[in-house]
Amino acid sequence: MLEFTLTMFLAFPYLLSRIGFWMTLLGSVVMTIFCFILLAMIVRKFGIELI
Repeated sequence: MLEFTLTMFLAFPYLLSRIGFWMTLLGSVVMTIFCFILLAMIVRKFGIELI
């Protein structure tokens, strides 16, 4: 699960000073979901179903 949340922790400090807390939180959630879906599509090729 570290792969998903790592995106949020890297982007959060950068975005926080630029767009505010709530938009940063929303952006971080969207990026985390996107990374999870991308990873699910990649591992599906190896026979692993995450979704």
